[in-house]
Amino acid sequence: SVEVWFRVGTSFSQGALAGQSTLNVDDWTYSNMWLLHPNATAANTSITFYVNENPWGSFSIRAVSTGTLSAGNWYQVVGTYSINGATGMSIYVNGQQINNIPTGGSGMTSNVNNTLVIGGDPRYSFRRLTGTISTFNYYENALTPTQVAQNFEARRTRYNL
Repeated sequence: SVEVWFRVGTSFSQGALAGQSTLNVDDWTYSNMWLLHPNATAANTSITFYVNENPWGSFSIRAVSTGTLSAGNWYQVVGTYSINGATGMSIYVNGQQINNIPTGGSGMTSNVNNTLVIGGDPRYSFRRLTGTISTFNYYENALTPTQVAQNFEARRTRYNL
């Protein structure tokens, strides 16, 4: 699971939130990539959680997206991936599950040769967040809906949510 608490000023930057892949290379096959990816450079956009769910040397990309988010607001966005097809892959906004799909691969793989970028897209150095990240958490396991909600409740008052 990946959890980010963030706010952008006036506009999202496409692709610029967090991810792990080969630095400056857009190669899903050899990087076991995952991304939290705003989908437009605009005041309002959705965020997609992408995972290459196959092992190094092959790819099968799964993706789940939020609804529209607006610049100027604080958000908790969490992407979870479980190799248990019933639990699947989910994306949450402010403690609420927004989307869930079944999975079928090996999950989010941490490749020691990959680069973790927080506040940007590891594939492109020009994609950087125009805002603030207050918290970033990377979990070894898929958080449950209850755990995501607990994390939200524990921090929400800091952001007047």
